[in-house]
Amino acid sequence: MVVAVTVSVNFSNKGEIEDEKEASKSHVASSMKAVKTLCAPTEYQKECEDSLNANAGNVTDPRELIKIVFNVTFSRISDGLGKTQLMQEAESDPRTKEALDTCKQLMNLSIEEFKRSIDRFNKFDLNSLDRILTRLRVWLSGAVTYQETCLDAFENTTTDASKKMQGLLQTSMHMTNNGLSIINDLAKTLRDTRQQAWAPPPELYRCGNFTNINDALKSVPKKNLRPYIIYIKEGLYNEYVEVVRNMTHVVMIGDGGKKTRITGSKNFVDGVGTFRTASAAILGDFFVGIGIGFENTAGPEKHQAVALRVQSDRSIFYKCRMDGYQDTLYARTMRQFYRDCVISGTIDFVFGDAVADLQNCTFVVRKPLTNQQCIVTAQGRKEVNQPSGLVIHGGSIVSDVKYYPYRFDNKAYLARPWKNFSRTIFMGSYIGDLITPDGYMLWQTLDGFSRI
Repeated sequence: MVVAVTVSVNFSNKGEIEDEKEASKSHVASSMKAVKTLCAPTEYQKECEDSLNANAGNVTDPRELIKIVFNVTFSRISDGLGKTQLMQEAESDPRTKEALDTCKQLMNLSIEEFKRSIDRFNKFDLNSLDRILTRLRVWLSGAVTYQETCLDAFENTTTDASKKMQGLLQTSMHMTNNGLSIINDLAKTLRDTRQQAWAPPPELYRCGNFTNINDALKSVPKKNLRPYIIYIKEGLYNEYVEVVRNMTHVVMIGDGGKKTRITGSKNFVDGVGTFRTASAAILGDFFVGIGIGFENTAGPEKHQAVALRVQSDRSIFYKCRMDGYQDTLYARTMRQFYRDCVISGTIDFVFGDAVADLQNCTFVVRKPLTNQQCIVTAQGRKEVNQPSGLVIHGGSIVSDVKYYPYRFDNKAYLARPWKNFSRTIFMGSYIGDLITPDGYMLWQTLDGFSRI
């Protein structure tokens, strides 16, 4: 670790100092120098140095300093969470109240990412350092995205709550960015990372008999460590499914993407924020979905309407379908893998800020409203050090039957940048003639409706 080496050299002769005051001054100077070294790669260096100098005392161990960065950020987010509750109680506008409620949930998720980052950082050794740094980058990136999504939730509100929330979150967002920069800098020295296997071990756990999916999920043991198989028979399941954070290693197996379908119709036009429109939301880590269909039937006139929202680390979807129009698949955060899936939609129908690999998938562009253009992806990487991005590997981009006659009138694009450092890669994919030669388009609002 470069930082550790740099810092330790400066303190080798501290035992030779006999005068207590001089020793104390030396410790302070050494600590400040260690702080400066640690904060060097960060974007908000002054905030990094100020917060560490105020909380680090005479600490010089870089590992302990990093933990202090995490704890200070954790504290800032917690303070903002408390103030959010007060704002919500005083607010009367329905959309703003929903945005504040969304922020509460997202800030809690951000806090959870810092908790597990601190826990994992406490346990690392040199043999597992590369693997742990990879996880920390993903989890901290998720925390960045959660805070940014909180602010996005106010985009279509009419009150001044957005500015207040921005003020509450500014320090914590800067500190989160700094933590990510520090971990990213350490990871640069360990580029020989090994490929990790996401698939769960072959053993099974147990299953039961239920009449709906949510009841079956209640039987999943908390923080389960082995695959918990839920077989979902052919049928249309009109329920809003959520695999919560403590439901880990859940495996859902259906009878096929067209046969076993989870359906809903929540949408932005009817007053629901994009984040909450998902017919199914997957948060528990190590989720596996096989042969399941997820759909939102709201239609193009209802604008944002998510079929599936995923923020499960190391999740896998195999031979699944995600059908909708605008914002079909919300690949929100963490590491996600899709293989042989079919995803349909009109505008930004694969979007989010996950580390997502979509292999051999079929992207079906559907007929939009008369005045709309179609975009397959909208990736939302906000910070340059986030490891996130969409990789479309193989597969094909094709026209739906109803869209085919209109494909040259309502132009279709591969991608547009949702955030400043948007990153989407298409490699080895078949691209039909529906995609305009420009390929990519600038970010802009469509019909006055922008991302939430």
